[in-house]
Amino acid sequence: VAGGRGQLAWELQCVHGLRAVSLDPRAAKVPRKSRRKLLRKRLAALTPDSSPRDQLMARNPRRVEALLDPAFEASEEGRALLESCSAIVALHADEATEAAVDAALKYGKPFAVVPCCVFADLFPNRPAAVRTTAEFCDYLAAKAGATLEYLRFEGKNKVVVRDVRDAAPRRDVAITEPRDPSHVVSGVKTDLMFERMRREHENL
Repeated sequence: VAGGRGQLAWELQCVHGLRAVSLDPRAAKVPRKSRRKLLRKRLAALTPDSSPRDQLMARNPRRVEALLDPAFEASEEGRALLESCSAIVALHADEATEAAVDAALKYGKPFAVVPCCVFADLFPNRPAAVRTTAEFCDYLAAKAGATLEYLRFEGKNKVVVRDVRDAAPRRDVAITEPRDPSHVVSGVKTDLMFERMRREHENL
């Protein structure tokens, strides 16, 4: 979710052989020359006897240009993707972080999200105390019955994880949207938003 340039999807599919779909409203950028060269080499090496994993690792991950919101969920493509995926992952997904957790709860999927910025004023329905990244992680963990772990890199590395493969779907859960969805679609970064982000980082 909020796959950005597709780095995480690339690592999952082309390095580890796990099928990945990147969901992001922005158009995909052209892969780096080294990656295009690697995929051409892998494609050329495929034979009729190549394993499904080798065939998967020879192709770019699929990308869906959309927001994770109720409109996407209501679409045929969105519902099919949410119902068929094996897990939901979000790395520094900004405004889509809580939506990723909601989708995992609603469809009974394992998930791992690494929160970054909180954007507290875009989500007024959260508890007022959720202002920092640490508080946001605790809030998401409590909401989903998840655990908190740490990834092995510096910076925002706390990951909220729910590794429950047979969880019952919770159809009553609504996918959280920001108060101003146009903020996400346009990608406009105003002085106010930068100031808010600065304050959140200072409060860590």
